[in-house]
Amino acid sequence: MMAREPLVLGTYELQERVASGGVGDVWRATHLQTRAVAAVKLLHAGGARDPAALQTLRAELRAVAGLDHPNIVYVFGTGEVCEQTAAQAKGRLVLGATWIAMEFAEGGTLRDSAGAMAWTAVREAMLDVLAGLAHAHARGVLHGDVKPANLLVGGMRPGVKIADFGLAHLLGAAARERGSRRRWGTPSYMAPEQINGVDGLLGPWTDLYSAGCTAWALLTGAAPFVGEPEAVLDEHVSSPLPAFVPNCAVPDGAEAWLRRCLVKDPSLRLRHAADAGRMLRELPATLSGPAPRAATRRAAPAEVTVPLAGLVHAVRVLANTDLRPLSTTVPATFPTRPLGERPLPRGVAGAGLELLGLRSLPVVGREAEQDFLWSRLRQVFDTETSRAVIVRGASGVGTSRLVRWLSESAAELGVARPVVAWYGTGSGPARGLRPAFSRAMGLPRLDRASLPAALLRVAPALDDSDRSALIAWLGSGGRQGAAGLPRAERLALWRRVLLAMASAPPPTGEGRPIVFWVDDAHTGAADALALIRSVIGLKMPVLFVLTVTDELLPARSVEASMLADLRAQVSVEELRLTPLAEAASRELLEQRLGLDRAFADSVTSRTSGNPLFALQLLGDSIQRGLLEFGPEGVHLRAGAAVELPLDLERVWALRVESAAAGLPASALESVELLAVLGDPVDEAEWVAACAELGVPPGRELVERLEARGLLPRAQGGGAWRFVHAMFREALERRAGRAGRLDACHRACAAMLRLGAERESAERIGRHLRAAGDLGGSLQPLATAIESRILSREARPAAVLLQMRDEALSRIGVRPDDARHAEQRFLEALLAQLDNDLGRAEAKVVELLADAHVHEWPGIEARALWLRGRIARRRGNAVLSRDCLGNAALAASAGRDRRTVARARADLGDVLTDLGDWAGASESFEGALPLFRELDDALGLGEVHLGLAQLDLKRERRDHAEAGLQYALAEFARVGNRVGLARVYNLLGDLARFGGNTAVAADHYRAAVALLEAVSSWMAVVPQVNLGLLLVGDGLWAAARSHLEPCLAEVQRHPAPDVEVCARLALLVCAVAVGDAALEAAIAPSEAQMTEVRRRDPELRALIGLVREQALLAGRADRVLWADTALAV
Repeated sequence: MMAREPLVLGTYELQERVASGGVGDVWRATHLQTRAVAAVKLLHAGGARDPAALQTLRAELRAVAGLDHPNIVYVFGTGEVCEQTAAQAKGRLVLGATWIAMEFAEGGTLRDSAGAMAWTAVREAMLDVLAGLAHAHARGVLHGDVKPANLLVGGMRPGVKIADFGLAHLLGAAARERGSRRRWGTPSYMAPEQINGVDGLLGPWTDLYSAGCTAWALLTGAAPFVGEPEAVLDEHVSSPLPAFVPNCAVPDGAEAWLRRCLVKDPSLRLRHAADAGRMLRELPATLSGPAPRAATRRAAPAEVTVPLAGLVHAVRVLANTDLRPLSTTVPATFPTRPLGERPLPRGVAGAGLELLGLRSLPVVGREAEQDFLWSRLRQVFDTETSRAVIVRGASGVGTSRLVRWLSESAAELGVARPVVAWYGTGSGPARGLRPAFSRAMGLPRLDRASLPAALLRVAPALDDSDRSALIAWLGSGGRQGAAGLPRAERLALWRRVLLAMASAPPPTGEGRPIVFWVDDAHTGAADALALIRSVIGLKMPVLFVLTVTDELLPARSVEASMLADLRAQVSVEELRLTPLAEAASRELLEQRLGLDRAFADSVTSRTSGNPLFALQLLGDSIQRGLLEFGPEGVHLRAGAAVELPLDLERVWALRVESAAAGLPASALESVELLAVLGDPVDEAEWVAACAELGVPPGRELVERLEARGLLPRAQGGGAWRFVHAMFREALERRAGRAGRLDACHRACAAMLRLGAERESAERIGRHLRAAGDLGGSLQPLATAIESRILSREARPAAVLLQMRDEALSRIGVRPDDARHAEQRFLEALLAQLDNDLGRAEAKVVELLADAHVHEWPGIEARALWLRGRIARRRGNAVLSRDCLGNAALAASAGRDRRTVARARADLGDVLTDLGDWAGASESFEGALPLFRELDDALGLGEVHLGLAQLDLKRERRDHAEAGLQYALAEFARVGNRVGLARVYNLLGDLARFGGNTAVAADHYRAAVALLEAVSSWMAVVPQVNLGLLLVGDGLWAAARSHLEPCLAEVQRHPAPDVEVCARLALLVCAVAVGDAALEAAIAPSEAQMTEVRRRDPELRALIGLVREQALLAGRADRVLWADTALAV
């Protein structure tokens, strides 16, 4: 009888089936060229037609191919059953079925050893498991199904290996589906939060619970809870752990370690695999005791991973999660720099070359740079003081790869938490500080309703106002204007969030330093650079690492200037990367990738030490089938006669063309649209933009690009990043050459208009401008500029203003066109923000005249409102009143509710200044319903604050306090700290007027802290009020010492009423102690004393104190002065 012809899958020869499951089989196989033994996982007939099974297998490939650790199975390659092999198999293999070849572990799994292992073996096995999990978690991969049956023994490298990462994708997919309660897993090994489908609570601690169940099973013979799935799941959620009865001697502390892993509340459980490994390593490895005996507990049922769609469990045990502290064990000493893993045998490395795009390749030839970065992290760890390193180099030399190594290594060892802020040429929702903090705190998976409880859990050190601000900002998607947070306040909020994440020790935080990576800091990262500049050198354990591409920086003047300023700081250093040395390039290509010497030399000389260029050249050669295995390694096929491309752009083009082979043209068009959306790009936005363009999303092409490492999915899912800006630009240029680029930009703008158009105005304007629709871009750009200005972001507003001005010029808009008038209004608004009040007033006066001539009612109303604001700041209350009143009338005629509301609110403030309290009250009350209709929390807060100030002047203190509480609630809703500070300042006034000076001082200090936190000059106002408390107590020397610097500060800003208040308080001190020189220097002038005509009780009270001290001192001249002022 003739032997069957061997079955061949790709480069693997199947030898025997070694395992079979519900949807697939596992075969022992051998690589045809290298003879490396492999395990081939292959879907059988039923599984090949099951979309979920196919998704799981592909997910396992994506998850594991990017991991390289001795305790995780190594994946060699993948493919599909071809027609020839399917025919040869005669029904045993299904045409088109997906297969994965991976490391073969000859020792089987730990399932059959459960309960029959000594403590030493269990400890060693679990240390291996935790090391593998730490590696995976640091790279954003959760396993989701840790159990003895998924732990393999043997293989290429010693130790236990974690296998079957198929659920890693399913957990990630569930995390991307808001509100998803899809649950998969093995009941006896599932964590409570996994059972309940609480996506926002899944994390490394979820795998640690499963690891705890696994260790329990290895020591006792069965997992803590076994039986029918429904009962087991309920026990995990709500029942205490059973008695721990090990089958072998265990050291003291073993049970305590298990119970820390098995805490039901995830916020009390161990958080990091490195922490769990460190605690386990502290337990003795050997001990005397009875030999292992057979398991005495009931046998565990078969460990089958199942979807739990029909089982619903109340989150009883998690009810108190939100109020509990985190559980953490930060290492006491900083570890030495981790050394790179030893390279795999050349044959093994070559066997996995086809997965080059998914591999996480090691950093080679950068030992000095690695030592430098590791030492700076050590400094931050030891000193708890922030530092920054700017990593610079030419495109492709490996700046991002080096910083990724630092971030992942620190996370793997548990010495720091990584935070990554992506930048680039796009402006999508995955870009910038907001999503960076959101990802770091595990919040992207939650809807807005779930944010309050989650924030209380992950950041308990934040106060209520900070949590409110974060909820508003994160819940809005961080859109401009949506949360009412000016730029300075946002930066201050991020500072406090950083401090809460990094500094707070248990029980309020992790007490673990942060590696904060700003990627592509040269491209639109002004907010991150401003944040770093504001905290660098402070007592805050954060290492900021910024990657910068040298050749792209000169075109970014704003970022270049900010980076130069940052570099000048003592705690900031620069690390320049040069091309890799030839020896390092050869090591990467020969030892790590398995190329033979001649081919490695050829690639090295062609790519000049640029690793990115080398990897892309190899990727292109692999895709085109130009490589083969030989006795010395991988080389070009004989007679291939291929010319290497002359530049990287051609490499990108070849790779995307190869990936798109066999797919419809629309797939490539949809990926061009992906590039036009920017970097990073949000998946939901891409799908919606495809619908606007009229092409189906090319998901298969995206999966191929993702598999080739050209479009890696961001951690947390839901977004992609291009492997390099040049790849994205190559796709854009391709669309341009085909005449599709303008249509792509128009589709992006249309997609954004489907959502919150006002909040996406900047992106809409930029897309329309890029599409050549300059006229269409004018209005969204104007909206974006005004939003930036009202958020006090002068520099970005100026950039957009210049962009709009160029558009006006290019389409030839005449000066008498209303669109040109809008530009002049925005210029005046920006001048006001820059405190150039003279220039702002001149522009708005000229604009008003033209608006009257050309009949621009909308422009006239807004210009009147702006002139009224400027006039008030310049001390002309009467002009301000008239302008604001006319603005409200004009805006009402034009049905511009927003301007009507703003004008009425500002008019209320002016009328309060003028003493027209009835008119002020009417104006405020008129603004309230408009702000409610607009859902403008900031406007509502301002109106309630204005009404409270008015009640305070009328000495209606109960009404004032009620109004302040309303204002406090509105400002807290959007986290506006300036508004909150103004409320606390007035609450201080209420307490002071009521004689409760201690409470008043507390309120004033709270206001000072809030305003200093956002670097606002307005902090001087509550500081002056603290000085008034000292004056009221007769502490003349202390009051003078406190108030003199306040007066110097307030003179630099347009706040005449505060200046008069400070002068009068100092005048009281001067008269009381008889200091004639001080009295002459600070006495208010006649012009300044006109402020008294406002009939402000505060000023009248101070003049009364001057009179009182003058009487005591026998100063008739000063008594007369005070009587005259009070009479006026």
